Amino acid sequence: MLTQVASGRVYDWSHSVGGRDMGLAVTVAIGSGDYVYVLSRPTELIADVPWNRIGGNAKVGKFIIGMTPGDEKLVVEFGKYGNDNGEFIWPTGMALDSQENVYVTDEWLSRVVVFDRDGDFMGSWGTKGTGEGEFNRPAGIAINLENDVFIVDSLNHRVQRLTKDGRYLAEWGGYGHGP
Repeated sequence: MLTQVASGRVYDWSHSVGGRDMGLAVTVAIGSGDYVYVLSRPTELIADVPWNRIGGNAKVGKFIIGMTPGDEKLVVEFGKYGNDNGEFIWPTGMALDSQENVYVTDEWLSRVVVFDRDGDFMGSWGTKGTGEGEFNRPAGIAINLENDVFIVDSLNHRVQRLTKDGRYLAEWGGYGHGP
């Protein structure tokens, strides 16, 4: 077991969950009960192959985490690498709404992909652009108690507030160095 002290707190590490086939874990979301969702970003290692044929391990894994180390179980994996329905190229952010639907931002495709709690594809929304409800490398995502979705629209230098079906509500922020 590895013990680390940071900011006055003690952390003990005993093992990883998910194994090598989970890819590069980029974020987690805590579901109801003992459920934890892990978003993995793909690795792209083959040169001279079209971009949509070389990625792997882009997916969401839903786990049950028990009370003791080693007492975890993979429940379901969903999503995959690609640009079709239910797929993503550069998944970056993930959040859960009040029904535990899973929202994944895709920086490459400039959209949000939505799954239900069991991993069934529900839809996607967003396109590349600078207008209301459009994105340029959407990254961070959060959902409030009213199920409004907040997305960090990275290269448009703003945060957008949308409904859970992608309808634009508001935005703020901009490029610059001031408040």
